[in-house]
Amino acid sequence: MESGFTGWEVAPVKAKFASSHKEPPVLWELLVKGSAGMVSARSGYRVERICPACGLIEDGAKIEDATKVIDESEWDGTDFFLIKPISGWIFVTARVVLALRASGFHGWRAYSLEEIKEWLDIAVPGPSPRPLP
Repeated sequence: MESGFTGWEVAPVKAKFASSHKEPPVLWELLVKGSAGMVSARSGYRVERICPACGLIEDGAKIEDATKVIDESEWDGTDFFLIKPISGWIFVTARVVLALRASGFHGWRAYSLEEIKEWLDIAVPGPSPRPLP
């Protein structure tokens, strides 16, 4: 898929099957390089404290409006990007979603910002326990 997408690169992965001597296929890891900085305060999220030693972020208020997690002034404009401190999530532009749909590529799923609210409580680290969905 020759697309001109920005904010990503790949790195080769060394892997072997745990219960087989067969050689795995050539695998690559997707490395997201783009950033939209911290979760926008407009979403309701508030940082209480950042540990100066390890960088752990303690949140003071939870995300109330997932559609406002991106602070456009902090976003570098890339197609693939991360938002701190949301862990384990890759954010992409609509351009990426449309190209993936057109490609017939399988094994992925995209959610709109409106759809992710229920999962954000477990994706944003903090001192309070969060129930699993």
